[in-house]
Amino acid sequence: LDLARFTPDALEVASSNIPREPHQRLISLVDDLGIPALGNSDAHHVKMIGKHYNELFKTPSDEAELIAMLQAGDFTPYWPEYDSFGD
Repeated sequence: LDLARFTPDALEVASSNIPREPHQRLISLVDDLGIPALGNSDAHHVKMIGKHYNELFKTPSDEAELIAMLQAGDFTPYWPEYDSFGD
């Protein structure tokens, strides 16, 4: 994929399916591309809901506003599981 030509609007860097090593590489990639990083539960089981999430700065009025907010990075992503790894 040619990321210089087809840059994504944002990139999921944390989910219950992304282990530590790819997470670190994905953080570097979003920094290099200058795009927002998303944290999503990607929950396939109830216990995984809310493990990673994005806190919006305001409640969007519709889908279009939500998409615009995500593209603009108007949110704070949380991935506490990765923050607790220690180096």
